[in-house]
Amino acid sequence: DAALWLGLALKKQQKFRPALEVLEPAYARFSDQPQAEQLLYQWADSLLRLAEYDSAREKFQLVVEKFPEGTLQEEALNAATVCAVNAGRLSEAESLLTQYDRDHPQGRLRLRQTILRGRVLLRQVVVAEREASRDRAQSLFRDAAEVFSSVAQSSEIDSTKQQARFFWGEALLKLSDYARVLEVTQPVADLVLRERVPGDFTEVLVQRGLAHLELARKLARDSDADQGAGTPPPELASHCQSARDSASSYLAGLPRGTLAPQAWYVSAVSSALAGQKTESLAALKSLARQFAKQPEREMALLEVGEIAYARGDHTLAESLYDELATASRDPRRRPQALADLGWSRSQQKKHADAVSAFRQLLNEYPEHALAPEAAFMIGQSLAALGKKLEAQKAFAEAFNRPGSSDQTFQAGWRSGKLLFELNDVPAADAAYGTLLERFPEHPRADAALDDWAARHYDQERFEQADKLYLRLIEQFPKSPLTWNARVILAESELIGERPEVARGKFEAIATDPQADQKAVERSMYQLQNIAHEGQDWQGLKRLAAESLRRFPEGTYRHEAELQRAEAAFMLGDLKGAQVDLERLLKLKNDSDIADKPWFGKVFVRLAELLVKEKEYEQALAVVDTMEQWNSESPLLYKGWEVAGRAYKNQARFSDARRLFLKAIDDPHGKKTETAARAQLLLADTLVLEKNYDGALDEYLKVDIGYEFP
Repeated sequence: DAALWLGLALKKQQKFRPALEVLEPAYARFSDQPQAEQLLYQWADSLLRLAEYDSAREKFQLVVEKFPEGTLQEEALNAATVCAVNAGRLSEAESLLTQYDRDHPQGRLRLRQTILRGRVLLRQVVVAEREASRDRAQSLFRDAAEVFSSVAQSSEIDSTKQQARFFWGEALLKLSDYARVLEVTQPVADLVLRERVPGDFTEVLVQRGLAHLELARKLARDSDADQGAGTPPPELASHCQSARDSASSYLAGLPRGTLAPQAWYVSAVSSALAGQKTESLAALKSLARQFAKQPEREMALLEVGEIAYARGDHTLAESLYDELATASRDPRRRPQALADLGWSRSQQKKHADAVSAFRQLLNEYPEHALAPEAAFMIGQSLAALGKKLEAQKAFAEAFNRPGSSDQTFQAGWRSGKLLFELNDVPAADAAYGTLLERFPEHPRADAALDDWAARHYDQERFEQADKLYLRLIEQFPKSPLTWNARVILAESELIGERPEVARGKFEAIATDPQADQKAVERSMYQLQNIAHEGQDWQGLKRLAAESLRRFPEGTYRHEAELQRAEAAFMLGDLKGAQVDLERLLKLKNDSDIADKPWFGKVFVRLAELLVKEKEYEQALAVVDTMEQWNSESPLLYKGWEVAGRAYKNQARFSDARRLFLKAIDDPHGKKTETAARAQLLLADTLVLEKNYDGALDEYLKVDIGYEFP
């Protein structure tokens, strides 16, 4: 009796190893005494508490075999099953469950046995996950949850209810039903916190911490909290605080417990999500100091680094990823750490250091899924350093890697772009050609082809550009980029002086209900130009009005207003033209509009209109305003010619000739039709002054110096 009571006392103090040292020899000495069953059972239970499950199971089964009429038969069989489940020996567990059902069909512990059946289902998940059968795993979790739920709701024994709720929470956690986890395990957590002494269900605190953390993660994803360093939403902050509190409560009772690394992980990540940087870093230090080799340390470093990166704290992210890359040899986390280290350095414009991280990843894990990204980012980082030639070579190497990843496609594209920038056009053409041959079905293949064409277009290699735009239309007929290609090909017809062909193409775009609206507006803009060039004033009036109706806020709305004014002017609607011109003139201080090459026409046409209306002083004021607006305007000579006419019509011949001469001598106006008209009108002023000899000399200048009739 003394040995038994001493062993029980030591167990009550959680001193299981000393209890073994008392109980084992006591059983050997008193195996034929009435206390033998109890001594053997308590010996087995001490082994169970020390997680020596196989040895414990053997002893519990020995209790069943040696004491068939004993009082602990049912308890020993139940405990043996617990040991088998804890050790993951599922076939033994199934056998013991069957034995219990046979020997104790109405046993007091049958609901606890039911809980063990649920735990077997949870253990079977490991096999399903190993076989990558996610559906099977989820089905097992659901079945287990139903088992635990039935026990929790049917048992009248509080400890059995709590045990069922504990494992029910575990199953729900795996089913991602986090709110239900908190609801189901609340009574268990209340019991654990009330007792203040670590017990069988203390791990529920970590379980609840994980559930709170997952709910906080979801709120972070759904809010803007992970986009900046601002205060997190109240509900997110509440879940983070609850997660930390649960983890802290576990660590207070079991600082070196089985789930202590997980508790520190919960604390580190939840603090980071809540924006509590100091607390998060403290938790990470505790992990490094106490559990440096545990996977939870690496998991925490990775996730806290991700949170810091997402919130723009790239300096912190870099330090965490660097620590992880130094500490980890895990084939999943180490390459991810190296990639994220490179990205965090890149975000800080530490491009040379970024290259180092990406190269390390590429050298150590050349076949890893992140290798194409690393190869691409080496090129990006070198390009950011201004090392175009090295960057192009890096992109070419990245493109030459096997596989069909998006980064490989992007690398080939960037290689071609840089070759254009390096003025190696043949190599650039070859790079784009190879890219599209290798990735003809890539979602951005049409964009790459469009970019190839645009680079020739921008460098005025129009023939090559047109061929590529035509290829874009033929190869990707459903791409939205084909509409711009169609517009450019139509504009090429204009450049080739085939306005009627161009008109047909622009009209086809403008009237197609499927056409991109920017292409439609551009086509209508060009149709107006064709109408203007062909002096189709009625057509121009109609097109300008339609363009303004369809695109009242469009890119070319101001040009359309000018065209409408031009049509009105030529059709004799001077008042209508004046309204548009004066409205446009009010925009002269808006550089986004007034800096466009056509804006000077507004001054010239308005001044000309005022001359027609014999509002000469107003016309002169408009030309004077034009000169103040931009004394370097290439259209100013036209304004001077109109001002000269205003003076001539007032018989202010000297002033008229001064303005005509300015128009004639202006570099932009030399030998133009406007200069010829100014020369003719200058001669007319001399005739009006009866200076016929002088007039003859000036008329001869028109005849000799200009080819206009």
